[in-house]
Amino acid sequence: MSNHRVKFVSRLTLIQTLMTVFVLYLLFMTLQVPLVFKTALLYASDGSLSDALPRPLYMADSVRVDPRRIMRETREAARQALVVGKKLWEEVESGKIRPDLNKGNTTEQKCPNSIVLSESEFGARKWIMELPCGLTLGSHITVVGKPRWAHPERDPKIALVKEGEEAVMVTQFMMELQGLKTVDGEDPPRILHFNPRLKR
Repeated sequence: MSNHRVKFVSRLTLIQTLMTVFVLYLLFMTLQVPLVFKTALLYASDGSLSDALPRPLYMADSVRVDPRRIMRETREAARQALVVGKKLWEEVESGKIRPDLNKGNTTEQKCPNSIVLSESEFGARKWIMELPCGLTLGSHITVVGKPRWAHPERDPKIALVKEGEEAVMVTQFMMELQGLKTVDGEDPPRILHFNPRLKR
């Protein structure tokens, strides 16, 4: 009986403590929120919120940067780009450099946006499809195909077979994504191996 009373008292103390903390939090927020709004209204009334950077600009090492120096560096970079561009344009106009107009965009030719293969083309490549430029961020692979013919299995890992029952018909297909071979004599690294087994 006394053990039950001790548990009740400790729970009651915990609840009272939490309620006290909650009341103090509400009191703090009640006093803090008007102060935040008053500060925001003061900044909005004098127009400092609409101005760009009311405080001076500091670098990561807290060294003060003169805005005129930034503008000088920007102007100098633009001037250098103009000089180099003008020189290159003069060389193109004089005939020293001839642009190859037949080349086109070589990046698109080397790195197509999509690759589509029929079953016969895929089989002719020994069931291997090379992605010329690899996968970029946000890329996806869509495989449309038929699984292999179903075959009976007595010990499948996807269903329980009781003694005396028929074997379970299982079909499967496999897809593997490998990296490029980097070392001679070693298999290329496996990035993804997908081999689902389907109960039929």
